[in-house]
Order: sequence, then C-alpha cells, then structure tokens
Amino acid sequence: MDLLNNCLFCESSRVEDDTRLPIFYNGTLFTWKKCKKCSLVFIGPPLSNDDTQKLYAPSAYHDEYYFKYTEGYTAQLKAIKPYKQKTVLDFGCGDAGLLNFLQTNNYTVTGVEYDNGLVEKLTAKFSSINFIQEKDFWDTTYTFDIIHLGDVLEHVSHPIKLVQQLREKLNPDGIFFIEGPLECNPSLGYYFRKLTYAIKKTINKESLRVQEPYHITYSNATNQQLFFERLKLKKQVFKVVEAGWPYIDTIAEVKSPWLFLQYLIAKTSKFTSYLVPNWGNRFVYIGKL
Repeated sequence: MDLLNNCLFCESSRVEDDTRLPIFYNGTLFTWKKCKKCSLVFIGPPLSNDDTQKLYAPSAYHDEYYFKYTEGYTAQLKAIKPYKQKTVLDFGCGDAGLLNFLQTNNYTVTGVEYDNGLVEKLTAKFSSINFIQEKDFWDTTYTFDIIHLGDVLEHVSHPIKLVQQLREKLNPDGIFFIEGPLECNPSLGYYFRKLTYAIKKTINKESLRVQEPYHITYSNATNQQLFFERLKLKKQVFKVVEAGWPYIDTIAEVKSPWLFLQYLIAKTSKFTSYLVPNWGNRFVYIGKL
C-alpha cells in the first residue's frame, strides 16, 4: 500500500490534499492528506526508522509526556473487569502506570515498547513486570487475554498491519481494549481549535510548521469504528468521551485571561459532550475476534 496515495484506515485511493500546514521534521517535509471516502486525515510520507527513533527517544518523548505526570486507572480497570480475563499486554506501555496498577489488582501483565533504553528503565523500576522491546516481541510465543493499546494507533504509519499482527497474540476469547484521541470529531473544543488555528494561520502567514509529527492520523468516531470493522473485530463497546484536551482542565492552572478562556472551553466542551451523542475528543473501544 502506498501511504502517500491510500488511506491508512480504509485503504481507499480517493485521497486529496488537506488544508493543514505541512510539517518539516528531521529533513523531511510531511504533508497532510484527507480520505474522500472515510474522511480520515493523515500525513505522508511514512516516518523512517530514524524519524521514529528521534521522536520517541525517552528523553524527547516519554520523559516529557509520561514520567512527569500521574493519572488514575480506575476507569480502565472498570472497563475490563466484566471480561474476567487475567493476562494483559500493554503495547506501547509508556511509563507502565497502567501495568503497575493492574498488577496490584491481580492481573498478569506484560509491556512492550520500541526503545530499548526505555525497556531497561522500566525493568529497573518495575522488576516484577515483564517488559519486551518491540523488535523482539514478535518472535515470542506469548499470547494474552487482553491487549491494550492506549494512545498508540495515532502514532503509527501502519495501523492496519499493527492490529493484524496483534490479532495473532490474542487468545481466542480475548479482547482488544483500545483508547485514543478523536482529533477530527465534533465537540465545542474541536470547533474552537479550528477557529483559532485558522486565525493563527492567517495572521502568521505560515507556509509550513517545524515541529514533531507525533500524530500520524486524525480520526473521528465514524471512521474509527469503520477501521475496527474492516479488521473483522466484533464490537463489544465503543464510547466517545470529552477530555477537554488540549485546553487546561483545572482552575489552578489559570494564570492569564487566555488560559481562563481555555479553561471555560474545556469545561463547557465536557458538558456539551454529555448532551450531544458522539460529541467528544476520545474513544474507548473493546472488541473481540
């Protein structure tokens, strides 16, 4: 599949240029495309191995976006409890916070990450958890009752291939438990972001942006569900929620009028998502083979 010409979710060749500014990173110009069939927005060309290593080196990514923060995992535990299975793979486990929490709740857990340095760091911190580097993982004979992908799919250039590979690691009655952003899904926060993006683009007269291309795909609730359907997974749960991201969510963070506006947008966006079906910027999916 030619990632420049085919959609990463539905593989359609009916693709057009998107209006988002190109991204220049690591000597490569990445441009945004939009699928005319399913409306997925994605970038091309695919990231090289060198791009990926630089993007996700622990000092550049995980130390910045994971280890500085703490969060609770009771919602994840509540989501998987009804299924009774006990062996869990967290593919792209980040700081292993979820794995550590599940282990304390009597789950047998394994974590996979791409960077060997991060695997060594996690192994030293959580000696009772099995961590494996991604390149070594596929040669193992491990299978699991639950495979979790938390904020992973939007980072990979080959999401179809990844889930197909992981199918082989899922036990017959097991479940995929997948969470992630819906960055093109309707919500008050989404429309506010579109407005501010258009204003900044006009004022700054930018022709491109120099930044890290962390997210390869921007999905919505419809094409995200179609992605799982095309992979022949049987939906058990698909839920849309609003996290308020990327705007601040606590009054303690308000330090200026602009941040106060962001705070109001985040809170109002969360409230409207309760009232309007499928409005929100995150999804929770559980599916079976």
